[in-house]
Amino acid sequence: MADNYDNLYSCTVVDEDGSRIGAVSQVYLDDATAEPTFVAARVGFFGNKEVLVPLDVRPALGIAKEDRLV
Repeated sequence: MADNYDNLYSCTVVDEDGSRIGAVSQVYLDDATAEPTFVAARVGFFGNKEVLVPLDVRPALGIAKEDRLV
């Protein structure tokens, strides 16, 4: 099995400008590789909605901090 990805749950998802989108609520793994491919982020005033964020865009956006996902 792949590495433990529990540290992703403590991350905050931000957009390209650094504005907060929401907190990671779910991590989705690729069936073939067991690597994380998407995270769900809680959004909205009460955090009762979720959006899916693909993780393969992270290297292209130059993420510098470990506690933030862009």
